[in-house]
Amino acid sequence: MTMFMTADGQRHRQLLFFQECGDDARHCVAFFDKEASLHLEVLKLPETHRDEHVAAFNQLNTTASRKQVAPLIQRALAEPVVKL
Repeated sequence: MTMFMTADGQRHRQLLFFQECGDDARHCVAFFDKEASLHLEVLKLPETHRDEHVAAFNQLNTTASRKQVAPLIQRALAEPVVKL
């Protein structure tokens, strides 16, 4: 998770999920698709950085702080894995 500000003062946050093996990253993505409070938008990575093990997003709801986002990620990881 990263946050940055543009020259005009707008805040932006990006989330990246990575996992070399297993389905935890995909499970997190599915969780956030259903949960929807962060309003995630798929971030298209440059061709040289695209990988089936990586999912990157712009968080459009930047009013949700990292103190709110981190527990959501923990909740996504703690939920029983549903076959995707």
